[in-house]
Amino acid sequence: MTVFLFWIHLVSMAPLQNAVSNEQVALNSFKAVSERSIRSGADSMPGPADAAVRWEFANEQNGCSAPSAVSTPEVLAYLPADDAAARSSLARNCAAISTVLAETWLLEDWQGTLRLVGDAANPQPGPKVIPVLSLGHWLDPDQAAKTLSDPAFLSGLAFRLSLISEQPNAGLCLDLSSQDALPDATVVAAITALAGAGTRCLIGPAEATFWESSTLVEMLDLAVVQLFRRPSGPGQPPAPRDWFHDASSRIAALVPADKRVVALATRGFSWRSGQRGLQEADYIRTMTAAADQAAPVVFVPWANAARTRFVVGGEGVIETWIPDAVALQNQIAQIGPDQRLAVWPLGAEDPSIWSLFQRPQSVQAALEAPIRMDTAVRIQGEGPVIRAAALPAPGRRTVEVDRKTGLIVEADYADLPTPAGLTQGGGQDDHVLSLSFAALPPQRHWPALARLLATANIEATFLLETSDLLRQRELVQEVVAAGHLVGLKQPDRLPHVSRGQRIGDNFRQALMQERTGFGARVVEAGTVGDWTGIAATAAPLLDAGYVPLVPVHDARHRPFPTEATDQIGAVPPPAHDRISIVAGPSDWDAVLRDLPDLLKNLTLQAYQFQPLVQVAGLNRESAMPRLADPAVPLAASAVFAVLAFANDELNTIFFWFLIYSAARSVVYLGLSLLRRPKDDFNPKWAPPVTVLIPAYNEAKVIKNCIQSILGADYQNLKVVVVDDGSTDDTHLVVEEAFGHDNQVTLVRQANGGKWAAANRGLEVLDTPYFLIADADSIFTPETIGWLVQQFQDESVGAVAGVVEVGNRGSFLGRCQALEYLVSQSVMRRAQEVFEGILVVPGAVGAWRTQAVREAKLFSGNTVTEDADLTVAVHRAGYRVVFQEQARSVTEAPSSVGDFMRQRLRWTFGMLQTSWKHRGAIVEGRTVGYISIIDAIWFGVVSSIFAPLVDFLLLLLLGQGLWALATGGPALLASVPIGLFAAYFALTVLDVGNTLVAFWFEKRFDWKLLALVPILRFGYRQLLYVSTLRALAQAVTGTTAGWNKLNRTGATLSLWSEAAATEAAVGQAASSIANARGRVVD
Repeated sequence: MTVFLFWIHLVSMAPLQNAVSNEQVALNSFKAVSERSIRSGADSMPGPADAAVRWEFANEQNGCSAPSAVSTPEVLAYLPADDAAARSSLARNCAAISTVLAETWLLEDWQGTLRLVGDAANPQPGPKVIPVLSLGHWLDPDQAAKTLSDPAFLSGLAFRLSLISEQPNAGLCLDLSSQDALPDATVVAAITALAGAGTRCLIGPAEATFWESSTLVEMLDLAVVQLFRRPSGPGQPPAPRDWFHDASSRIAALVPADKRVVALATRGFSWRSGQRGLQEADYIRTMTAAADQAAPVVFVPWANAARTRFVVGGEGVIETWIPDAVALQNQIAQIGPDQRLAVWPLGAEDPSIWSLFQRPQSVQAALEAPIRMDTAVRIQGEGPVIRAAALPAPGRRTVEVDRKTGLIVEADYADLPTPAGLTQGGGQDDHVLSLSFAALPPQRHWPALARLLATANIEATFLLETSDLLRQRELVQEVVAAGHLVGLKQPDRLPHVSRGQRIGDNFRQALMQERTGFGARVVEAGTVGDWTGIAATAAPLLDAGYVPLVPVHDARHRPFPTEATDQIGAVPPPAHDRISIVAGPSDWDAVLRDLPDLLKNLTLQAYQFQPLVQVAGLNRESAMPRLADPAVPLAASAVFAVLAFANDELNTIFFWFLIYSAARSVVYLGLSLLRRPKDDFNPKWAPPVTVLIPAYNEAKVIKNCIQSILGADYQNLKVVVVDDGSTDDTHLVVEEAFGHDNQVTLVRQANGGKWAAANRGLEVLDTPYFLIADADSIFTPETIGWLVQQFQDESVGAVAGVVEVGNRGSFLGRCQALEYLVSQSVMRRAQEVFEGILVVPGAVGAWRTQAVREAKLFSGNTVTEDADLTVAVHRAGYRVVFQEQARSVTEAPSSVGDFMRQRLRWTFGMLQTSWKHRGAIVEGRTVGYISIIDAIWFGVVSSIFAPLVDFLLLLLLGQGLWALATGGPALLASVPIGLFAAYFALTVLDVGNTLVAFWFEKRFDWKLLALVPILRFGYRQLLYVSTLRALAQAVTGTTAGWNKLNRTGATLSLWSEAAATEAAVGQAASSIANARGRVVD
């Protein structure tokens, strides 16, 4: 008996703020619909299995591809109408199929009556679809020849086909399987008139005489020849080896290869003693019946088919011949590997044939691979309860190949494959129903619903998600106290009982115990229509002692048309089982309004309501066992409380986190726009300056660095290189290239770290100002002059320039280039406004020597000595400013490993600097109470929450996409649109910041702009990981090392109006325009 669903589609489509009113989305009635899935009944393809068994097939599409990606040889497939097994096979294997011949129309009589029997819609992307017109096998052959020769009849038939065709230009395939003796001229006339300008295709058996007509064959685009036959009696396979050889040879001589398509049989035939005629049989049912009877399946070489034979008590002998993958491989070996094939029909085949179409290296290995029948479910019995469930079992066979002929001469089935199975039970009288609810009502609606159920004397069942138990503790307790049953939902596929599943079960039971004092053994298993998923879910539930229910609500259903409540009585009532009421959280007013009328109409039709446990043949104690000790450990109660908070409040936290991030972005953007550029240049101000280069193993890059400095437009300049115990040829490179240059001084010392090398250089230099340069940096000619300009103001203690990434060829390099661009062009400008610049970069920064000495020089207390010294200069009473015209190009990490090590050091160093200079907060310095707090909050604390935010966003995004793809309004209504809007707004602000940075820089790059949304997925996560690692090291007391990067020595270039060349690195002064306030490569 069919399970029916009365579904109230009252799910609000409003976002979190309920911006859409209930009236816009609520249906004001109930709609009675049957639980449906595409199925192939036992009588549509009779086989040896019990006719009382119901078969269901999965219809999940694995993804179609364009015809260019199909199998070799090219594979076509015949799709019979109204066959769920065929549809399932097409959905699963469409990527291997180039063309589908879809049974679409049936000519029922010679008056031209057409019946639409199938769908010829062309999936995009997917295989090409050609509609098939079949002639009724009952039509008289003589009349067929006469009628199909009538031009007027053909013209009228063609006109009607054009009116109802979904693809008028697709052409047509005329199926003459039952009319194989028609005259050639008649077939030519019919094809010409009916196919029109589209593909001209003819289907016919190998014995048909019309294949001998060269005129007919020449006008065809596709000649589909059925190389199989319907046996006339028992003991005859569909395509014996010798017959197949003769028939294929004859067709090869008559039909050219470019037109010829060989249709290979996938169906077999079953004969039952005592009955006349044969029944068609498919592979899945044949194997299942043989496994049930423990009957062997034997491959017979002369028949080129597998045979099974067994005795059924009281029914005699059943013998079945079925072409399996072994038979198909032998046929391919006979006709050649390049021959176009047609699987005839889809849905009846051995699943292993699809691996053969990919030309495996080893045919034997492909045939001996496990045979899986995962798309079919055999269902026995009726009722709302699943009594038993079996998972599909793979089959195994071994084959022996004749090396001379390539034919399979022996095949043995060691294990027969079997599909998933379900046994339903609990069916009661046709007029007995149970009432269930797919969710709890809001608290304020519960009193009215409780009174309604009490008045109608109905004990309802509430099937709840874990989130319902977490959110509505008091309401769950009230439902149980009112005598109603509480069960659970289990929509996930569970292929096996894993440790994680046992933990999940224990968690739900503990939660149910803590909320009600009862256990919950009744579980709705899976999703309506997904029978393979139901079986996979029910099997472990049964093993764990649960009582699985057949699902009757499908959240993927689209809204039903509105019907007036007073018309409910006209809807065919459910045969038995349960009525499931599904309502959105904001639509229970309509539920309470219409539910009384539904119950009244069903009562008038003599229906009675019984508790679900009674309908299912259970008792309340087994469905909701009372626990002897309902107490739950305090720790578990605390966990439930935390989870309830997260379930209710996490969305709010997420929302405000995004709001804070957006507000911060707006504030910094506004401050950067308030900052005025420093483009006044005094050429008379040129005090002596030293460029200090601490170097450790920098032989690959230091020469270019020094050359770029010496090529600067600044005369009063010295360079001090401190070789900090390098183990490579750093000092030799410097001595060889600059040993005779009085501007360059080389100092060597034992390795002590960058801070020690910098302090050693301070001992040597004698200028009032100095620059720090990383050995991998390349200075532009005007950089030094612009940095020194700012020291005309005696209050300035340090100047930060702009660092650009020079190796931007990789994705990681471009991401870093974008990050550097925005953080300096926007963030550093903003920080200067409130005197909060936190870092003068080591790659391009200038210092007042006296300010550095007052700040106690460089310190080894942190691993980011540049940030440490910057804050120390602030605290010494000096200002730190930003000069955008001063630029250097640096080599950024080129591998993820180097990048992660660099960011670990930076983050750990910022933690050290913030802790060391926490006094700046108390002193009331903006670098303390703004910059340090912002760095700790946004750079560290937010990184702790950011992974959770990203994870929640992905979950919500997946939920929304699934709801849109499957038409699940209930699921879609639960997606908080406001959160997506906030996240989208934050991304828009990121784009805005980047555009402003482009405006500041007077340059634009679409490639970098396109990276902005991508940074939040992948790149930012690397930063989070680095922050968490730094926190772990800080907590455990582990010190982060220098983690020196591996230099590649790659040519670096600035990103601006003219591309710098490798030669320009050495002769920067002559290749870079000396325009004030503008950087030119």
